Amino acid sequence: MPILLDTPGTLAATLNIPRVYPIMMLQRADEAVAAVAPLVFVYVDDVVREAHRHLEVEV
Repeated sequence: MPILLDTPGTLAATLNIPRVYPIMMLQRADEAVAAVAPLVFVYVDDVVREAHRHLEVEV
């Protein structure tokens, strides 16, 4: 879900960054929140790395 939406694109154009800043919540099997962070997944390996880092699972 976006945590910030730069609708006019002013900030994005000035800083050369995306107009939407995503936030990702990683939740453990026991429903505890492991991480809430602005994570952007470009490759499958990004998801695997963050799952291992925050959830301590092998994917």
